[in-house]
Amino acid sequence: MLLGWVAVGAAPVHADGVGVHFLTLSIHMASETIGLGEEYPRKVDDSGRHVWTPGVEVFYDSVWEDAPLGIDELRWAGGWFRDSMDQPAGYLALVPRWVTPLGPKWRFGFHLGAMIYFRRSWDQFPGYDNDGFYEEGSSGPLDGYQYQWLPSGKLEFLYPLGEKVEGVFALFPGIPYILVHYVGVRWEL
Repeated sequence: MLLGWVAVGAAPVHADGVGVHFLTLSIHMASETIGLGEEYPRKVDDSGRHVWTPGVEVFYDSVWEDAPLGIDELRWAGGWFRDSMDQPAGYLALVPRWVTPLGPKWRFGFHLGAMIYFRRSWDQFPGYDNDGFYEEGSSGPLDGYQYQWLPSGKLEFLYPLGEKVEGVFALFPGIPYILVHYVGVRWEL
């Protein structure tokens, strides 16, 4: 908790919610992201534009009282999944989050920030050419992995399932490259 307070350098935070999202379908929207599409093991279509990318994200939301820009919460998130080439991949993120009612029952959540994304290196695959976008890990926990700091944003549609639990449908719009779908649950603490 102290680390969170120091990281934001402002008002103290307190726990508001925890949750889990399951990664489901990824849609590759740009031709450069499906260069190896025919090789994707869990492709839904022949081109590899639609791929099942199974995984899980866990998160912790902290209410941020009197935050700048009307920020409602800070989300600490970590995700682990199998990428389009069935390689282990993941991310860590700390992002501000805004939440607003969307009708009598639904709520809409939006967050935007930064994450570090990592995956087992694709250099092992014939036809793959790292154009320099990904850094190559050479020691420590990222040895054999590619990684990159990326913008992180997510659109969430939340629906009450009980007094302190919501069902979630979420989209990660990695535009113009990829759109990732999530389903999950969020519990209010």
